[in-house]
Amino acid sequence: MTTLFILANPTQYLNAIELVTQFPDRFSDNKLIVITDFFAGFERIDQILEKNYWSEKVVFPLRSSGYSPSDWRSWRFAYLSAKKFINKIEFQQIVIGNIGDPVLYAILQTINYKGAKPIIVDDGTPTINILACRKQGLDHQRFHSPTGKQLLKSLLAFRFYIGLKKPIKAYQFFTIFPAKAGKFDEVVLNQMQTLKSYYQEQNVDPNKVFFVGSQIVDKGIVEEDVYLNALKNIVKEYKSSGKTVQYISHRSQSAEFQKKVEQIVEIVSFNLPLEFALREQTIPGTFTGFFSTALFTLNAIHYNSNVVSFEFPHIVLRNSKLESVSDVIAIYSLLNNTEGIVTRQVDSFGNLI
Repeated sequence: MTTLFILANPTQYLNAIELVTQFPDRFSDNKLIVITDFFAGFERIDQILEKNYWSEKVVFPLRSSGYSPSDWRSWRFAYLSAKKFINKIEFQQIVIGNIGDPVLYAILQTINYKGAKPIIVDDGTPTINILACRKQGLDHQRFHSPTGKQLLKSLLAFRFYIGLKKPIKAYQFFTIFPAKAGKFDEVVLNQMQTLKSYYQEQNVDPNKVFFVGSQIVDKGIVEEDVYLNALKNIVKEYKSSGKTVQYISHRSQSAEFQKKVEQIVEIVSFNLPLEFALREQTIPGTFTGFFSTALFTLNAIHYNSNVVSFEFPHIVLRNSKLESVSDVIAIYSLLNNTEGIVTRQVDSFGNLI
């Protein structure tokens, strides 16, 4: 059976490989479309795995359109390029990275596809909120029928209004998160076989701490001063107990913000998803952060390390363009209920409680 994969970032790519690895008999002829601004991460994963999972692969770097990745003209370039490739092939199954991504979702809504229910591979914590949204029947409101600036960009990029089309009734979600599916959807847990195979005999340094950065300041979910003050207090506490702390920057954090973080703690960056980047290193005894997909996956992979999530009070959280306060609360709730993850509180000023 031929399967079409449409992916947009290295996290989706790694989880798509996990899907193929977990179900090798189901995915034997795989054609891949990559629509991305992070292609270096894809290349690095291929170099490390030294295995070709794809019978055919095409890449459409968003910046090759000549515009920024968020510009509607980049969306249109990617949309038309992908559709041109898709129209030339036959496939019976489709796997897509994130139905919250406007370009991927527009492609999914407009291709001539009558096969098995589409499979959604994890794009991180957005999967938690997409599942919750689907369960409540709010997908039309949240991403099927865009409004405001998003609607204008979609009309310019795709030349049609998605809201006039009927939403897809059922999906299968391949995910690390043990979240519940809606009435017509299905959740299949990602066993992370590929990642786990790299960490069977890794040494653990109990005095090493990795703080996993997130883009919650750039998104406007938490005020910068509160984030930085909380970070300063967390680093101070770990250092007071003789531990070394390094901050793992998120690929989407602004350079200006990272300079402020650097005044508090040493910054380390990887050109790969963190879960994959540590395969040749000593594993930290503690992974920590505010909230991040990595906290879930690192907890699943590294049994001998502690995972600590620091939770902001709900009063300091703000709605962002892509995530609401209720979305963030849902992520915290799942962190609180995931075995192996310890949750600690900070107050409205970033002080540890």
